[in-house]
Amino acid sequence: MVNQSSTFTHVFSLKNGLRRDLTILGVEKSCGCLTASIDQDSVAPGRAASLTLTARIEPNYSSRTLSCAVKTDDPGDAARKFTLALKTFARVQFRPVVVNLGLLRRNRTAGAEGASSLDAWLEVFRAAGEAEDSPDRFEAPEGVVVAVRGGGTTDEPARGVVRTSYPLTIKIPHDRLVDQPNGVPDQLTVVSWTKRGGRGILPVTWRIRNPIETVPSRLHFGTLSGPQSVPAGLVVRSTEDRAFRILSLKADESAAVKVVAPESVGPNSRPRKVHSLSLGIELKHPEASAAAGGVLLETDDASCPSLTVYWSAFVDRPHDAPARFVR
Repeated sequence: MVNQSSTFTHVFSLKNGLRRDLTILGVEKSCGCLTASIDQDSVAPGRAASLTLTARIEPNYSSRTLSCAVKTDDPGDAARKFTLALKTFARVQFRPVVVNLGLLRRNRTAGAEGASSLDAWLEVFRAAGEAEDSPDRFEAPEGVVVAVRGGGTTDEPARGVVRTSYPLTIKIPHDRLVDQPNGVPDQLTVVSWTKRGGRGILPVTWRIRNPIETVPSRLHFGTLSGPQSVPAGLVVRSTEDRAFRILSLKADESAAVKVVAPESVGPNSRPRKVHSLSLGIELKHPEASAAAGGVLLETDDASCPSLTVYWSAFVDRPHDAPARFVR
């Protein structure tokens, strides 16, 4: 049972059964998460060296095997293997570990009235023979309600470990599901406490769907033979079935954007639910071997005044020219 992040250490004994000194040539570890040290470089006949293995353990469910090999000059046993088999349990954890609400429509969920109900389980672990534990209280953002909806069920996931699972209902008001800038997933956190002081954390994440999207979301112009690209098709469409205008296109400093279908861009263009464009780029740094950047589209849609289309390209350059990348 792991209450907090800590280290686990075990000392092995490596005895020399030869009639001569045994030389320790080194220790090879299976991974960087294991620390291994041996206290002698040479072991006399009948004597033993101490090998200390230390592993970092975290307060969660984990099942792993860590090993190392002690290299010696014994031709019959040149690499003796030592292993730590660890199976750890947090005192308290949620199942699932994280709840992802996925991609939500802005006009149907975020800021709307009502609430969504989620099911989760609170799992409380204890060693066999220890006193039972149970949920005591929950900490959640204002408006979020967490309640136990039934009695706990008990099983034994490992020898000497007892788990009790409590079914929970979590109600999240839709006005808690707010948007984040640049499409970053938002998150709220539910914290549980047990009567014996155990603590569990459940993150709930989501992403709000942009009301206007581009297909594809990234344009790759392939390998250019010169600073200019051939046109690439781009569809800009409403995900909420309403018409909008594309007011302008702005490129970053890496390239100049060429609009092949300019009738779809500008304040006087006709509002549409779907705009089809053909875009090309003209690199400002044609000596680069690769470049990437973004094109900013400005619209008259109040909920999505701008969005960015990312692009990338390679440039076919002479082999003797120095490589360069521009972003």
